[in-house]
Amino acid sequence: MPLPEPGAGAQVPAALPSAPPAASQGPPLPVNMQPVPPAIAPAAIPPPSAPSAAPPLVTAEPDRNRLNIIRSAPEQIGETPSQFMWIRDGLMAARDPLDGMLVFFGDDGRVLGRAKLPDGFDTEDIVSLPTAIRLIDSSHRTQITIQRTIDPATTTLLQSTPNSSDSTVRARRLTRRGPQELIVNDERQNGSRPLTVRSLTGARLAQAYEISPGTNDNRYVATEEITAVKPALTVRVVVQRFDKDGKLTGIAYVPLDSFEPVSRNFIAITGGGLLRALRPTADGVKIDEYDFVAPPRVGNRRLNDSELKSLSRKVREIAVDANVQGDSSTPFNDGGPHLDLAIPSPPKITRAQVLENARAFLTVDWVMRRENFSRPGIVNRCDPARSYVWQRPHHFTEDMIGTTIGPMPYRWGGEDTPQSFRTRTGWGALAGSICTCRQAQYNYCIFADSAGVDCSGFVSRAWGIEKRGTSGLLDVATDVESLEALKPGDAFDWPQRHVRLFIGLVEGPAISFNTLESSTRSQCEGVCERAYRPSELNGFRLIRFKNIIDNGVVASTGQNGGAKPDGPAAAPAQSTEVTAATTIANNGSATTAKRRAVNPPRRAVPRVHVTQRRAQWR
Repeated sequence: MPLPEPGAGAQVPAALPSAPPAASQGPPLPVNMQPVPPAIAPAAIPPPSAPSAAPPLVTAEPDRNRLNIIRSAPEQIGETPSQFMWIRDGLMAARDPLDGMLVFFGDDGRVLGRAKLPDGFDTEDIVSLPTAIRLIDSSHRTQITIQRTIDPATTTLLQSTPNSSDSTVRARRLTRRGPQELIVNDERQNGSRPLTVRSLTGARLAQAYEISPGTNDNRYVATEEITAVKPALTVRVVVQRFDKDGKLTGIAYVPLDSFEPVSRNFIAITGGGLLRALRPTADGVKIDEYDFVAPPRVGNRRLNDSELKSLSRKVREIAVDANVQGDSSTPFNDGGPHLDLAIPSPPKITRAQVLENARAFLTVDWVMRRENFSRPGIVNRCDPARSYVWQRPHHFTEDMIGTTIGPMPYRWGGEDTPQSFRTRTGWGALAGSICTCRQAQYNYCIFADSAGVDCSGFVSRAWGIEKRGTSGLLDVATDVESLEALKPGDAFDWPQRHVRLFIGLVEGPAISFNTLESSTRSQCEGVCERAYRPSELNGFRLIRFKNIIDNGVVASTGQNGGAKPDGPAAAPAQSTEVTAATTIANNGSATTAKRRAVNPPRRAVPRVHVTQRRAQWR
């Protein structure tokens, strides 16, 4: 039975082009395809007669003896370690992005052991106490306690316990006095004196969260200041040290310039009061150690950029034993000129319709069949030089066959809509493909007989247009001029790397961004909903679809935080203001859409109106 591509014939790999099309943005869509019965493998992609150097193998399989990292490549953002913590002298830990395990390593960078976290445990907060470290799940219902005396060589499994967490108490941990001042009052730390945290640069103070080690009388607060949104979001991270009386006694600036990219909870404090930052790079993982410097005596004057950088005093750098995967053979083209191409004007679309389009990718509710999981003759492996260019998303397991799955999976080069995905999987297409590459001789690793969507395909479809790559989206978008102007339906775009759709602000005094995205990251491997701190979006451009209109005002928050229009989407708007449709999680939680569920439970979530937040920002 033929496998149709939406709007075209069925697909098998065509004759291989010698070079990508001149106007291509992102992985090109396969063309000139012929029908293939679902039970028969597509023709193998022959190796070139005189191949260039094969791209580095991306197995996406973890090395159990090292900390794993996948470097960023064109049209694919990297997967980096996160949830960094200092446990005791000579022992640190971080979450591995490939297998989700907690990896223990020493001050020499050598891996000492790894422990499995409970299934579904997604760390939001790290609370450091004198004798233990508590990891708080994003649901706030469970926690993991790691004793500082832990033996990394014998600990292979971490158990969770119930966590009693009052949302009212959590809400009191941070209050805002204005755009440049936050009050931290975290009862979980030693001492209960509120800490007044102010912007050092005069920019908007977006975040302030305590990272005290719990082993001395000092308290440490990490702050994030948004200093610019054009040409890209620019965030400055500073850790401020306070004594037990609440007096500011030290400052350490952490530059983000060489991060690839910034991960969540990447800062820790040692028992001796030094700052350590986990810094993923294209070549591995580094732990930068900083000492604090005395606060500058500048009165009420704000620090300029050079003065801020003088507050960065690096003591040493620790190279962690890391397994680096990812294609480094195709360079980024960040410095080239951007061409304004003459393209047909896309159709207009309301913000409400954009959000409705995007939300539909979370509730495709498709049934995994045997032929969607595997196919005789098709090897589940990403090794382009050996003609293997299909790899199943790792979270798909054989016991999921016959179950209903909500979100659409990731497919490199994919642009399926929910409707076309259901049709194509019904005809027998393999579900998703996380094998990626950029070499023409390997047909760009686009496996035609699979279905799903990649990051730029998802945002393109949400905007109601044909697929454009992360750079090509700039041709149909304009820059958002300010943070106050950002509205649901706009996007965070890092050209040649990744794009996320903005759907609203996380409720609370801190500034975090709720997004929908299609990602190869292990927490997603498809379309998912996540919240990000500004530091995690450092370097992304804020863009707006040129033909988006504000009628069909988003007036309420639907199930699972989805926005729904107040009346027909095309109805005249009573206001040009838009409610930020949010999935709320305290302190900027990252929330992930459930991947395997039959009619997953829905919950009502709070929402915050952008105009309310603007009053706080001014």
